[in-house]
Amino acid sequence: MKLQMKNGYLAVKELPKDKQTETGIFLPDNVGDEFQTSICEIVFTSLDEYKVGQHVMFSKLVPDDVEMEIDGEKQIYWFVHESDIKAVIK
Repeated sequence: MKLQMKNGYLAVKELPKDKQTETGIFLPDNVGDEFQTSICEIVFTSLDEYKVGQHVMFSKLVPDDVEMEIDGEKQIYWFVHESDIKAVIK
């Protein structure tokens, strides 16, 4: 499947979260959900200033999400407008 993003949107997927702290404490799945930002990886973009594979930070309250199967893998992707991206992580 190929996507052509329109009107300044990017498709991103959430990066996996650590389930265990550095000191060995295991965290439940809902820990950290109160944070208003998320760090994700860009998977589709038509914008020149962003590249597939870059990590970006944006507001979790903004995106539209959709579950798609690409290359046999079901994943939830978020559609984020470039104006909602707070930072590019290098």
